[in-house]
Amino acid sequence: PGDEEDTNGELETPCGGPSAFVAAAIVLSSFLRGYSICALDSGGDLLPVVFGWCNSPWRSVCAESNLLLGLVNAAVYLGAIAGTFLDGHPRLAAYGPRRLLCISDAFFIAGAATCFFALKVEVLVLGRLLAGLGLGIAAIEAPVYIVDVAPRQRRLTFAMAHHVFTAVGVVVSIAFGAWQSAPPRGPQQSLVPGDFYHWRLLLAFPVLPALLQLVLFQWVVPKDSPLMLVRRGRVHEARRFLYMAYGLEPPPLGATASMSDRKVIELEQHLKALVEAAQLESSSPKIKVRQALGDPFLRCALLIGLVLAAFEQLCGSNMLLSCSNSLFREAGVAPRHVTLASVAMGCACVASALLSSRLEHRWGRRMLLLMGTFCQTLAMGVVVLAEEGSEHGLARHGFVTVAAFSLFGAAFCLGLGTVTWLYLSEILPVEVREPAMRLCRIVNWIICFLTVFCARLIGLGELCRFFCGVNAVGFIVIYLWVVETQDHCWGNGLLTPRSCL
Repeated sequence: PGDEEDTNGELETPCGGPSAFVAAAIVLSSFLRGYSICALDSGGDLLPVVFGWCNSPWRSVCAESNLLLGLVNAAVYLGAIAGTFLDGHPRLAAYGPRRLLCISDAFFIAGAATCFFALKVEVLVLGRLLAGLGLGIAAIEAPVYIVDVAPRQRRLTFAMAHHVFTAVGVVVSIAFGAWQSAPPRGPQQSLVPGDFYHWRLLLAFPVLPALLQLVLFQWVVPKDSPLMLVRRGRVHEARRFLYMAYGLEPPPLGATASMSDRKVIELEQHLKALVEAAQLESSSPKIKVRQALGDPFLRCALLIGLVLAAFEQLCGSNMLLSCSNSLFREAGVAPRHVTLASVAMGCACVASALLSSRLEHRWGRRMLLLMGTFCQTLAMGVVVLAEEGSEHGLARHGFVTVAAFSLFGAAFCLGLGTVTWLYLSEILPVEVREPAMRLCRIVNWIICFLTVFCARLIGLGELCRFFCGVNAVGFIVIYLWVVETQDHCWGNGLLTPRSCL
């Protein structure tokens, strides 16, 4: 609803315009999100050797290295939890998405610089925490901002661009590690000089897209969304943005728009709806999450939102993306091919994200969630069977694992990765939506930290058995409690699947 193409030819959105330019700047945050998640997947394999965590000039796997590498890898999610709290502070929230993304850029730059110059593991963790602060802010503000600036006919396309560029960031971060040598397999092997600084360049790379976005938002396209402009009382600027987004000449300041043109009438009605929405938002009573949990009218929607937010990460998605190289190596993929296997998995994610907008419009949210979760369960089950039948040969086992994990990544980007937060925005009532979404995001980050931190402490077979069971339970929960919301008006407070039957 609201995303259908205009069939009457009354309003046509040009390919360019302010909306497209602002969206192009916003997706840099999406890219940074994906890059931060997987920056250490291929680049972190040599950290135990460089820092001597195993007290050996060549050994990279030991109990201490698994613990410390898991901490460095997962620290970004601890920072993201703090970033989510920071984003919700009333003074910062008043800045609006554009300025908040500039703040997130500053954190990304500070984190990247700290990691680049880190000589101790404590400094490396600090850098990841700083990058996580940027991640926590960007994960909330980027999808909101890109939808708010999108013309009505292109809203779904703009929203999907956020997911596509997140997947692109994942692929780029893994691919950049292809030039790094595999960890030494014995004392006769040693690191080449480039291996001592290549991981620093990988962690420092976010400086470039973050700095570019900062420059774009401050000097090239310093444009807030029409809704944010209306909230601040700058209605004329909001009108000008809308007119230019649809390729129309805005009326001069103080002049009355010509109501003889049907396109102008539609835009003025859209602007009027934004003004009414801003007034309703300011006058609506704000309910705290604690109060919502005690209200039977609001409790079900909030609980379902928390379960879906937790399941999005408890299914094993970020664990797989963050640790794919080590998992493929454990499955028997040759060391020189593990990064290539991870890139193949990332490409499957990008292709699935590109396909998701078309399928979501055709099949709806519930079907994509069910299909994605079923395929995730199937993929993990295949790896479990391959692990148990590994006597057929490690190479065969490795190929099966690569294929299964690629299926898992594609299924996640098609279902949970794309639909979860859209679905939550549709079921949470407006009175509690903002704090509830923030709480759901915090729960999501906590699960991220736990799964990524523990991944290197548990074997491949045990991990896949656990996540296979979790995905199977998740499929049942979605089948029982999630119904289609595509045909419901956004903002109507659809409480729970059972309450609207």
